[in-house]
Order: sequence, then C-alpha cells, then structure tokens
Amino acid sequence: MSNMATIESVLKIVDHENTILSTGKDPDSLQDLLVIGEKPRDVYFISLMGKLVAMGLGVCVSDDALVVKDKESIIGMAYYERPLFAKKLEDIYTGNSPDPVIKPWSIGPWLPEAFASDLKRSRSVVADNHEAQRIHSMFRVYPLGLQGAIIRYCRQEIKTKKLLLNNERTINNALATDILINDLCLSSIRLIYATEQIYFRGLKALEESLPELSRDNQDFINTMILAKAQNELGALVAEITRQTSLV
Repeated sequence: MSNMATIESVLKIVDHENTILSTGKDPDSLQDLLVIGEKPRDVYFISLMGKLVAMGLGVCVSDDALVVKDKESIIGMAYYERPLFAKKLEDIYTGNSPDPVIKPWSIGPWLPEAFASDLKRSRSVVADNHEAQRIHSMFRVYPLGLQGAIIRYCRQEIKTKKLLLNNERTINNALATDILINDLCLSSIRLIYATEQIYFRGLKALEESLPELSRDNQDFINTMILAKAQNELGALVAEITRQTSLV
C-alpha cells in the first residue's frame, strides 16, 4: 500500500464527528494527526485498532498516541477528549504549563511552545470550523502568558543546573554531567526563542527555525552546539552564562 493510500484508508475509518487536524513538520503530509473528540481515549483507540489491524496495518499505542505503520509509511495519531483538550490549550496559553514533559515518542521532551506552533501551522482535515478557527487563532501570536512562564522556568533551570554541575556528586559522574549539559543547552534555546517571541518547534526543527532568530542569538546557539560537540564544557557554560544574562 502506498503512503497516500494508507493515509486515505486511515482517514476513512476515523470518526468524522471528531475534529481532525494535521500537524507536525509538514502538515500537508497528513502523517501527524491530532484528533479531538468526545469518547475516552482508550475506548476510541480500541475501536480504531481493530479496524486498522483488519486492514493489514501495524498498530501500536505509545503513551497518548496511536502509531499506524505499513512497509512505506508511519502515521502518528494523538487523541484528546474535548474538555481535556480545552483545558490543555488554556494552560498553555496562560502559561500555567511551561514544563517540558518526557514522552516515549519524542526526541527530547514534549514542549508546550512546540505544541502551540503545531496548532498554529496545522491544517484542518475534518473539522468543526468554529473549533478549528479558535484553535488556530489562539496561537497566531505568541501568547504573553506562555512567554513569561517559559522565561521564568528556564532562568530558574539554568541557575539551578549550573550549580548542580559543580556539585561533588556530579563532577565525577560522566552520565549525570552529560544530562545536565543537555538540559542547560535545551533550556537556553527555549529561553532565547521565548524572548524573541518565536516558537521553538523542538530539536528536530532547530536548524530549520534558527534563521528566524536575530543574528546574535543564531551565533550563540551555533557556538553552543559546537562547544558541546567538541566537549568544551567550560566554554559552553561560560557562553550560556554570558548570553542568558542578557535576557
């Protein structure tokens, strides 16, 4: 089955009473779907999985997403119950939920600003026009509540994890040090993007979104990445301290 044939087959059996948006790096690909409906997620997934398996497609559940695959393609489908989704949007918009969240399907943590960017750029596949328009309009402009919450969160994380780097329990623990450095890098990047009110879309989209930043911040992130690659930890931390102190 071709990639498009698989996508069309999946869309045919999805409950069209739901709102369905295509998100991800390329919304036109229809390979990252967001479904908003009334049924409990478990009930919805169980119903859908039986139909997909009967079509000869591979199916697995990964946290809050259903992953559908054949020989040529993988389609991810996240599902939210409508009241819970409305609450999630409000929390992101107002800045009540700036924390990164570890997900089994994500490279690096799930980030609220990346989710907001996905919604802003999403394409309506099957939708209640009012609901779809409301979702798009909420994040057309970077919300001030989200911006302030990310800046506060990342400043605190950078301050704390710089201290932890010098902790005697960390100094001789290579794995702990590496994780701390990665956390410092990610938090610095989030801080820079939020300061400029540009959505950070996640690590996979970093190279693509970097030109949206000011030249000074582009140079900072490239310098940080190079220092990390060359294991120049002293220079890396010094650069993070210098640049983030300006924010």
